Amino acid sequence: MTTIFYDFETSSRELLGQIMSYSFIVTDADYNPIEECNGTIKLNRTQFPELEAILVNKINVDTLQQTGDTEAQAAHKIWAFLNSYTQKQAVNLVGFNSNTFDLGFLRNLFIRYGLNPYFMGKLQNKDVLHYAQYVAFKHPEEFCWTRVENAEGNSYYSFRLEDLSQSYQLIEGEQTHDAKEDVLLTIKLVQLLSSLFEEPFEHFNAIQLPQNSDFQDHFMMFNKHTRHFPKDGETLEKVSKQPFLYLAKAGKAHLTLDLTAYSKLAETDDTLTQEQKISCVRYVNPNKHFLMASDISSTEYEQWVPTAEAIEKDPFFAAIIHTPNSYFSYLTNNWDIDYQIHELGFERIDQLKGLVDQLMAQPETYVPSLQALLKARKDPKDNYLIQLFNRAYLNTHPNPNPAHLVKYLEPRYVTGKLNRNPEEFRSFQDSLNAIEAKLASDDLSDADTELVLAVQRYWLSFKSVLNS
Repeated sequence: MTTIFYDFETSSRELLGQIMSYSFIVTDADYNPIEECNGTIKLNRTQFPELEAILVNKINVDTLQQTGDTEAQAAHKIWAFLNSYTQKQAVNLVGFNSNTFDLGFLRNLFIRYGLNPYFMGKLQNKDVLHYAQYVAFKHPEEFCWTRVENAEGNSYYSFRLEDLSQSYQLIEGEQTHDAKEDVLLTIKLVQLLSSLFEEPFEHFNAIQLPQNSDFQDHFMMFNKHTRHFPKDGETLEKVSKQPFLYLAKAGKAHLTLDLTAYSKLAETDDTLTQEQKISCVRYVNPNKHFLMASDISSTEYEQWVPTAEAIEKDPFFAAIIHTPNSYFSYLTNNWDIDYQIHELGFERIDQLKGLVDQLMAQPETYVPSLQALLKARKDPKDNYLIQLFNRAYLNTHPNPNPAHLVKYLEPRYVTGKLNRNPEEFRSFQDSLNAIEAKLASDDLSDADTELVLAVQRYWLSFKSVLNS
């Protein structure tokens, strides 16, 4: 099986953002690099980079806009690179914290241009963050833990790539946050951990459920191993164990229930809402998530049996247990399509590709194509298709209608309606104010000042569009 390590630097931590630089490195059986695909991507018309992102990744927006590929060019280049390997055999696509972060950006990049991101199931996702946690939880005494404090002064053990790399003396200073250098650092970490703990990365399985103990005559319970984030007065532990109830298998995935979370809700409320109940369920996809568990003791099992019986008798949970796929019907979110691009559905990806390819070859076909889509829509997924087609128009058309551009930019950057986290939204003007405040501060190096000035110029270039 081929292993390809990857990393992105992005314009935002939100999936509404885009990839700005990327690196994919193919390795041999000993994780030595043998081929790579690297590049930078110009910002689309709909993308204003966050100041904080630029100060971390050190990308000069002026240079990026002059030398980077368009997003469409990069999407096809990366897809062709991965496809050349998946045509031959299955591929392990590996990053650090990639299953939570980079993977979403990769799928968005592909689907925006009608490129199927699933490669006929031949692309298997592995996360080195999960591997590092697995090694730490299995070898707590030998692992080199890094204790840090958060802004509130509470201690916890860090699993950031920078902290792990410093602990194991892979780097002396700060992590560069250059995509290629981060990939090479991730590869070094895998090589080191594999040799130190004799836990070969190629054999690492992110889902490790215990065998059903003899005393578990009806329910399957286990202790999930997690990181410990102590509350006030608690002693920091290297590994925390939380009791879970196994509900059902949904395809290759698992549905489990956090018994502690459920019992706390049940203690304070006699009648739980559907939303409260679903909040206790954990969906575990073996191609994305990490679950390391151990057997529960007979004493703990007996303690949780009454709770498990109540859950089993609850019609809501009984429906999930007996019809696991019903779980997904409770996950409808009123989020923008970029947050849940999988909702487009397999069958519409090829359709979107045909539309976008035609649009890019013949920009004048936008209006008749849109009219045909509007006339034919019958399903909510058709609306997603139209949204993505409209965004391709805004980003690829040589001369998009300014009114159409504002129609997207306003809810994205002025009102924040597209943002799924309203409490984290910062408006266009507030962002400009933050840039100006940063420039007026005394904590910028000359190099960082140039980066911030480039961001400011880029943002200001769109101010007239938003005021039109």
